Amino acid sequence: MDGPDPSLGPTAPVPTPHKVFAQAEAEMRQNLIGEAARNYAIAATQGHVLAQVALARMYSKGLGVEQSYRSAFKWYVKAGFVGHAMAQFNVGYFYEHGNAVTVDLAEAEKWYRKAAENGLPNAQYRLAVLLSSADPNSTEAFDFALAAAVQQFPLAYGILASFYHHGRGIERNSSQALKWCKLGLRNSESAEMLFLLGSIYDSHSDIRDEEAAFEAWMKAAHMDHPEAAYGVGCYHYHGHAGLDVDYSEALYWYSAAVRHGFVKAKFCIPYCHYNLEDYGVSFTMFLGDVQGGNTSSNVGLGHSYYYGRGTDQDIAAAVHCYLALAPDDQTPEVKTNLGKVFLDGAGGLDKDPAKALALFIESSDQGDASGMYYRGYCIEEGLGCDASTNLAIPWYEQAYLRHNPLAQDALLRLDRFSCSVVFPEPTLNSTGAQPEEYVFEDDE
Repeated sequence: MDGPDPSLGPTAPVPTPHKVFAQAEAEMRQNLIGEAARNYAIAATQGHVLAQVALARMYSKGLGVEQSYRSAFKWYVKAGFVGHAMAQFNVGYFYEHGNAVTVDLAEAEKWYRKAAENGLPNAQYRLAVLLSSADPNSTEAFDFALAAAVQQFPLAYGILASFYHHGRGIERNSSQALKWCKLGLRNSESAEMLFLLGSIYDSHSDIRDEEAAFEAWMKAAHMDHPEAAYGVGCYHYHGHAGLDVDYSEALYWYSAAVRHGFVKAKFCIPYCHYNLEDYGVSFTMFLGDVQGGNTSSNVGLGHSYYYGRGTDQDIAAAVHCYLALAPDDQTPEVKTNLGKVFLDGAGGLDKDPAKALALFIESSDQGDASGMYYRGYCIEEGLGCDASTNLAIPWYEQAYLRHNPLAQDALLRLDRFSCSVVFPEPTLNSTGAQPEEYVFEDDE
C-alpha cells in the first residue's frame, strides 16, 4: 500500500473553530471588517456559539456583509437554542418588533423568558414591560423589573419606580418609588423620568412636595413632555406650590400640552378664557367641546348660560347642561346653582325646596360658600326643613368667612356679628369654573 507522497510536504492542520473565531476578533480590532465577517461565518458554520452571535450582529448592522435581519435572526436562533442569553434576548426582540419575522408577542415573551432565566437584565426588563402591558398589576412583571434593577440595569429603574408609584404588582410605596426614580435620574435626566419624579412628589401625601413636583415638571415641560406641561398648567391654574393663580400662564402650558399630543388639556383651555373674562371665546369653546362629545364641559357651558357670560342668560339651557353631567362631574357650584333653580322653580323645573336643600347640603359640605349661605337661608326660612334661626346662623358665619356678601347681609340683618367672626387673610375661592384635577399616569 502506497504511503503519502513525501514530495507534497506535511499536511497543514485545519484551524479549529476557536482559532478562526479568535482570528475574526483580531481582525475586528484592526478594523478589517470584511475579513472578520468571513471568519465569523466559518466558525459559526462549525458550531461556534460566540461566532454565531457575532455573525448575527454583523448581519443585523450590515458590517462586512449585506444587511439582512433574516440572516441575523437565523444565527441568533441557532445560538439561542444552545442557551446563549444575549442571542435569546435578540430573538425575543426581533419577535417583539417584527424584524425579519411577523410580530409575535407570545414568541417574544417565550424567548425573553429564556434569557431572563439565564440572568440577563436586558431580558428581565423587556419581559417586565411586556407583562405589565398585558396586565398592569402583574406581580411577575414587578419581580422581573426588580431583578433587572438589582443588577443595575438603568432602564429598569424607571419602570420599577412606576410600579411602586402606582402600586402595580406591589403595594404602593412612596419611598421606594422615589428611591428608584432618583437612581434612574442619575443615569439619565430624561423628560419621562422627570415627569415621574414630579408625579411622585405630587400624589403621595406622606412625601408631598409641591415645589419639588413643580420643579421637576417644569424641567420636563421645557423638554416638550406633554403631561408635564399639563401639570405645570394645573399648578398655575390652582395656585399650587406657592404660585399665584395665573390663568394666562395656565393657558400657555395647557396649550403647549395640546401641541405635544396631550388631548385632555384641550378641555382646560376654555376655563382659562372664562376666568380671564374672555367669555365669547370660552362660550364658543365650551359649546364645541360639548357638541364634540366631552360631557364634562357642560360645567363651563352651564355656567355660561346661567350667568349670561358670552351668551344670553338662559336658565333652562343651564339646567339642561347641569343635568347632563354625571353625578361625579357635578361641581359644588353646579349643585348650588341647581339648588337655587329648584328653590325658585325656574328653568323648567318645578319648585322643590327639599330638593334644593339637599343640593345645598352637598355643595356646602364640599366647601362652596354660596351653598353654605343658601343652606342657612333654607334652615332660617324653613324651606325643606323645620325653621331655626339658631341653626341657620353657623352656616351664614361659615359663608361669611369665605367672603360671601349675602351671608354678610344676613348676619347684619340678624345682628349676629361678633368679634370672633372676622375675615381671614384672603384665600383662593374654590368656586367658579375650573378644569378637573388630574391623577397623573406615566408611560412606561
